[in-house]
Amino acid sequence: MQNRYVGDVGDFGKYGLLRNISKSNLTIGINWYLTPDESGNEDGKHISYLQKEDYRKCDNDLHNSLNEIILQNQRNIESVEKINIIPNYTMFYS
Repeated sequence: MQNRYVGDVGDFGKYGLLRNISKSNLTIGINWYLTPDESGNEDGKHISYLQKEDYRKCDNDLHNSLNEIILQNQRNIESVEKINIIPNYTMFYS
């Protein structure tokens, strides 16, 4: 995981899945394997999904949360933890 990936389409899928799993009253644990941001490729730039209504229909709250992170230029794992994308009883490990 790199901070520059936060909010990309892959995150939308992963967090959407975890949000649905959490509805079963399981406690979610996320282990961040954070590595330094690297350059030279297009990874993390896949955010055009935020302009597509089909994604919003899947999970409006998640869509809005990730869009806000990107608009505020706060693409980092701390932002994900702070805005409760996954329910607040989620356990995060850095």
